[in-house]
Amino acid sequence: MTLLKSMTLRTNLAREGIRMATIKDIANKTGVSMMTVSRAFNKPEQVKDSLREQIMAVAKELDYVPNQAAKSLASNKTGIIQIVTPPLSADDHYFTQLFAGAAEILSAQGYSIIINHNNTLKFQHDGVIYMGLSKGEDQKVILETKKPFVIFGKSEYDVNWVDIDNKKKA
Repeated sequence: MTLLKSMTLRTNLAREGIRMATIKDIANKTGVSMMTVSRAFNKPEQVKDSLREQIMAVAKELDYVPNQAAKSLASNKTGIIQIVTPPLSADDHYFTQLFAGAAEILSAQGYSIIINHNNTLKFQHDGVIYMGLSKGEDQKVILETKKPFVIFGKSEYDVNWVDIDNKKKA
């Protein structure tokens, strides 16, 4: 589950007066520490199979959903990749397909995307994909970006970039 989905789910349930299960609840019910429960989810190889299975069974019984916001705070990772684009129209099918492809691949790796037009939003993220940069903007990106990034479109600088082979026939 992504950070945004987890936060929305927890907010909606809280409004309805429903309390979601926590790792503390699982720890209490299984008689192990919260650290052991955390390890069972995040580093399963460090927990004996029989104990991990017991923890997972209790988690399922309690309808436990990991709290992505708490996980982000603890790990200092958001699970969010920012895609910075120029202003787009609603019928821009080229960028829509690029976003869909990026979202599919990143989602499989546990990331969510946020599309940020003209880099105007400021928020925590783990990395950036820049799309539609004008000539010369890549140099500014290189100098100002503090997070890992990739440029969509060829760059003359020694940075990570990807592009589409526009000459190759489909």
